[in-house]
Amino acid sequence: FDPPQFTPDGKWMLTRLGGEVFVWDVAADKLARTIRLGDVSVGRFALSPDGKRVAVIGLVGFSPALLTRDPDPLDLPQPRLWLIDPAAEAAAPKPLALPHGGLGGVAFHPDGKTLAVGGMGGVHLLDVSG
Repeated sequence: FDPPQFTPDGKWMLTRLGGEVFVWDVAADKLARTIRLGDVSVGRFALSPDGKRVAVIGLVGFSPALLTRDPDPLDLPQPRLWLIDPAAEAAAPKPLALPHGGLGGVAFHPDGKTLAVGGMGGVHLLDVSG
């Protein structure tokens, strides 16, 4: 479970549950948007330092039966990454495929141009400046 995250301006609060990310309008004290990612077990999410993007990582088609004491990363579903504008009304963008392996943490670099995604003993640094 990830704790709620606020945008730096305090306008939005983001939470997640399963394959859904919820964007709350803090001033209006109401749910502003639900971002549905589909049948996905969401691992983690992180808000960019400027609050204009949220990175969500998850597994599509994951089943706990796939886990063993030492699972082979190739036996797990390939992780996915969604980069979402929390203020936009558009549907969630198509996910990007990440390297095989379990999911760990996700974090933006303070400049917002690099995203770190960890899992199964490794960390991948992704250029998300574009």
